[in-house]
Amino acid sequence: MAQLLLEKGAHLFERLRNRLKATFYKTKNHKNFLLKGMIVAEKMRFMQLYEYQAKNILKQWGIPIPPFDVVFSLEETERLVREKGLKQAVLKVQVHAGGRGKAGGVLIAKSPSEIVEGAKKLFDLRIINAQTGPQGVKAASLLISPVIDIEEEYYLAVTIDRKRAGAVLIASKTGGVDIEEVAKNGSHSVIRVPISE
Repeated sequence: MAQLLLEKGAHLFERLRNRLKATFYKTKNHKNFLLKGMIVAEKMRFMQLYEYQAKNILKQWGIPIPPFDVVFSLEETERLVREKGLKQAVLKVQVHAGGRGKAGGVLIAKSPSEIVEGAKKLFDLRIINAQTGPQGVKAASLLISPVIDIEEEYYLAVTIDRKRAGAVLIASKTGGVDIEEVAKNGSHSVIRVPISE
């Protein structure tokens, strides 16, 4: 299963990389590139996406993604609950940091009133962990999706390996919770595959 996951992940990464290369446009100062409204620093090779943005990209490439909505205020949350008749939902803060669940940034709401109350709590929450520093970060948006049963969970990511100064595909059949700690401990459940440019 891990081999199949790696093959599919490598194929998807290659398709995405080619697509992204085709959509980069040099800006006037030639130090940055413009990618559909996001500035990506050329030297830093740096791009941050929220979960909902990543899901939209995967969806564009035919990867099955459960339905979701994104809200930017409590009022939008109330309107979404009313218009879609939501009875229960998963609410997730959208911040550029991992460990959101452990920090209280993921809630399961089992009624319409719990959805609204949960959204209020999450919009007020400051996520503080090793990635945010002591000042933490607050979410400006929430991802709201239906509650689904998870049969199996895998972790797949493409990141920059600073030692190699290149991209690496990371996969785990144990899911993504505590993936940094699992990887640090040299677990055999985490597979790393360098991706050549």
